[in-house]
Amino acid sequence: FSIEYMVYFIGRRNGLMDKVMIVDDDVRMLRLLKMYLEGLYDVYPVRGGREALDFLESQTPDVILLDYLMPGLDGVHTLELIRQREQTADTPVIFLTGVTEKDKIQECMEYRPYGYLVKPAAREELISMINRQSNFSKYVSCATYLFLHLSIKWTVMPTIRSSSVMKLSASSA
Repeated sequence: FSIEYMVYFIGRRNGLMDKVMIVDDDVRMLRLLKMYLEGLYDVYPVRGGREALDFLESQTPDVILLDYLMPGLDGVHTLELIRQREQTADTPVIFLTGVTEKDKIQECMEYRPYGYLVKPAAREELISMINRQSNFSKYVSCATYLFLHLSIKWTVMPTIRSSSVMKLSASSA
């Protein structure tokens, strides 16, 4: 088994699935994206920027998929307000939109989105982008589970760039 599979399986079993909030004013797009992502993530579709900000009062998703063009509070202004909140300032936001104009994309990039996908994005591309932001803490939680329940030991090894890499190995005991 791969580490990703073990993290997915253990995470799902222990309530550690990533929470993905989808913000779009198009109900059909919300349904399609929910169908793409259900079963892999806890999915929270919301209709527009204002509803997204209301949702963020009580929940903190791991990833936000955000449309650019929406009535009322558009995607850029929604992201600006998300970045102003301490609890969501570093939440990965991926724009998923039909907007392709260079000046509008540059405006989005000022607010540090994690990515920018043009609709219609392929399911695999969307899932890949969400998975690339996976929380290191979920890996640590899963490694702890393995250590405590399956006699697998883990060590954190320093790398050249002084970040950490987790190494899992089966225990001989």
